[in-house]
Amino acid sequence: MNWDALGAMGEIAGAIAVIATLFFLARQLQVNTRELERTNEYQRSTTLVTGNEIFNSVFRPIMQDPELAEIYLKGTKGKPLSESEEVRYCIFVSTFLSLMEGGSESLKSGFTFEDYEAGYQAVFDQINPFLVKLFNHPAAKTWLEEEAPALFTKEFMDVFHEYGPLMH
Repeated sequence: MNWDALGAMGEIAGAIAVIATLFFLARQLQVNTRELERTNEYQRSTTLVTGNEIFNSVFRPIMQDPELAEIYLKGTKGKPLSESEEVRYCIFVSTFLSLMEGGSESLKSGFTFEDYEAGYQAVFDQINPFLVKLFNHPAAKTWLEEEAPALFTKEFMDVFHEYGPLMH
């Protein structure tokens, strides 16, 4: 066998090795893509569970304490509250808005579910009926004007005023 024949066989072997390597890499990309999709689905479900737990933690005190439940009911129905009840009610409103501010940061960063790709308007359209109830009480409206700007970012307050329940 001469050197030219050996060189040709080497080139053929090299070409076969390149093709085999490309098939191997394509298979690895498929496996990695599938694993990435599974990881994304796991992260989505974890985020949903965590979000629900945070939401539930806002309402858990009301469920567990009849006095807080009474304050919540009076506040959402616009009934008179004592001074200390107003404070407790406004703290609940603040806690709920903190949850919303965190959600709006997720939305701004693009780390949300497809349902909210329409932006803040979609989120507020969904939540505004509840916010209307929360801000039914004059103490909550006063708190929003006087206290909220010091507790929340200007960006969140701007979004809240643009899309929130008091604008409709």
